[in-house]
Amino acid sequence: MPWSAGIFAATVIGVPETASAFNSSAWTRSESEVWSLVSFGYVAGRTQFLPDRNEADFVQGISDRNTYEDASFYTQFQVGVAEGLTLNTTIPFKRVFVEQQAFLTDTQAFGDLYLGLRAGLFELNGVRSPVAWSVELGVSLPTGYTRNLAPSVGAGNIDVEVKTSLGYGFRILEWLPMYAQAGLGLRIRTGAFALSTATDCNLTSDVNCVADTQPNFSDELIYLAELGITPLSGGLLAFTKVFGAHSLLEPTVGFTAANPIPERQRYVKVGAGGAIYPFRVMGIVETLQPLGILFQHYWTVDGQNTPKTNDLFVGLEMTYRL
Repeated sequence: MPWSAGIFAATVIGVPETASAFNSSAWTRSESEVWSLVSFGYVAGRTQFLPDRNEADFVQGISDRNTYEDASFYTQFQVGVAEGLTLNTTIPFKRVFVEQQAFLTDTQAFGDLYLGLRAGLFELNGVRSPVAWSVELGVSLPTGYTRNLAPSVGAGNIDVEVKTSLGYGFRILEWLPMYAQAGLGLRIRTGAFALSTATDCNLTSDVNCVADTQPNFSDELIYLAELGITPLSGGLLAFTKVFGAHSLLEPTVGFTAANPIPERQRYVKVGAGGAIYPFRVMGIVETLQPLGILFQHYWTVDGQNTPKTNDLFVGLEMTYRL
């Protein structure tokens, strides 16, 4: 369908990180089809949501500027390994900065590698339907980073995710293809820390080191709802999205600004984005028509025990066949 490329762009373009977004889709890739995305994300905030939903400075006493910044790079691939089966992977290079009263701390390293296998249930059973329905099983794996160097590039533990999504492509007007999708999942936050490391530090003098507590993270419900349009035969894309996470345990314990990884968090993000496929719009250079320039902007509109951030992402995507 002419709008299918736009659907994939809307549903998988660079997300903040696998631990804080619903990174799945209702649609699968056809066999031997590869989709790739290289993107840059800038996530920044000056306030946080407390466990009671009230707002406070992210770093107490500094309210006139962003004190938390995440300026990271993401590489994503989706590969159609068989009809109805798609391998989904993301690897971020994290760059995290926290400004405190007397000093700035920052950490740079590869973050958590996400690997997921998505199954299109209708495709696997040979059912032709205008509705797409998929189930994805995924795992987030630390890449050997030091989890107690603050601000850490990840929590340091292995997470397992089970997600399902429903999607539907339709037209209200003949010239205006549209799509909608919704997803729900469970993120199981295990106590396995073997794939990350910890370092000994002098807590009184090492300003970028925190105690290695290996906390008991709460499992989370994760969710997504999205609506988009893909006019000009998929040459343009515009969409709006809401997604979030809901800790199964009540967020009663705050996080430290020095290492802002909540053990229990709840948040809702809303936003919009779009893409342009310039060679498709101009109808030239057929091999480059799947090349897209993508962008997104999200806001944290509600939460408990979580940073309140503005999230900006830009990237280049390409679809091709092996």
